[in-house]
Amino acid sequence: RPASVSVREDGSAYVAAFAGGEIVILDANGRVERTLRGGLRGLDRPFACLELPGDQGPVLAVSEYGANRVLLLDGAGRRIREIGAKGTGPGQLLGPQYLASDGRGYLYVCDWGNSRVNKYDLEGNFVLQLGRGSSGGAPRLGGPTGIAVAPGRASSPGEIYVADRGRALI
Repeated sequence: RPASVSVREDGSAYVAAFAGGEIVILDANGRVERTLRGGLRGLDRPFACLELPGDQGPVLAVSEYGANRVLLLDGAGRRIREIGAKGTGPGQLLGPQYLASDGRGYLYVCDWGNSRVNKYDLEGNFVLQLGRGSSGGAPRLGGPTGIAVAPGRASSPGEIYVADRGRALI
C-alpha cells in the first residue's frame, strides 16, 4: 500500500510502502532498483520520504507514522539518526506524515496527531512548530495533510504551504 512518492532529480523515485514497511526505489522507467527496509529494526509504517543533501552523499528522511519519529538514512538504508519521539510536547510527534525541506538545512514534518507542523534542523534539533499552540500569529491547523516550501532569497525565508484537511484550506 503506497503512501507517498518522492521524485528524484534523475527521474527515479522513492515510494513509501506504508503496509509493507519499506521504501521502494524505482528507476526512471518504473522498475524496482532496490528496497530499503530500515535494517534489523525495520521501518514502522513509513508514510513519506524525502531526499536531502548530506556531507557524504544524499540522506533520506523517512516519516515513520507507527513509531512517531522521522529517520535519517544513508544511501545504503542505514540509520544515521532519529528525529522526534512520541508525545505532545515541543518537537514530539504523533503520526508524522508529509515532509518538506527549505534547502537551508531545515526539515518540516506534518504532525497529524498534534495538528501542527514541526521544524527541525538536520541534526535533529527541534526549532519551532506551526499550528496548534504556535506563536507569532500563525493559524491553528485542523489536520495537516501535505506541505511544500517555496525557498526564499538570502534576505527572506520563503513561504510554507500546508494543506489542512480539517479546515479545508491551504
